[in-house]
Amino acid sequence: MPAQDEFAVAAARNPDALDGEYAVHLVAPFLPRPLRFFGHTKVFRREGSVTLGYNRFLGGLIKTGRFYVARGRAEDGSEVTQILYDLPDNPFFMRPLTDEVRETAPGRFLGRGIMTIAGRARRVFWFTVTRA
Repeated sequence: MPAQDEFAVAAARNPDALDGEYAVHLVAPFLPRPLRFFGHTKVFRREGSVTLGYNRFLGGLIKTGRFYVARGRAEDGSEVTQILYDLPDNPFFMRPLTDEVRETAPGRFLGRGIMTIAGRARRVFWFTVTRA
């Protein structure tokens, strides 16, 4: 099933339920199967009333892209779980990025990276996030 169709029937997840480490794989039509670059992992942790996290590469040697998680709406109005990078700790080019994810199976999410450029949201990549 194409990523767009799978995403359309998947469910938004309560951001409070995301916790721990998740392996990230790039999904692209030119790849025979999802590919994991440099051991990419998303790490989620609950702090007070919010879920925060960061991206980790090469077994933790590189930590970048701090984010927070919220329930939100996609540009088509449908519900999604958002991973938002608009934080002062991140470089300017990362702040317009929002990942929108939906759960396709317990512990497995399909996501799309949305970059806001000149006030317009553009989908730039698809990925999966799977509980490690």
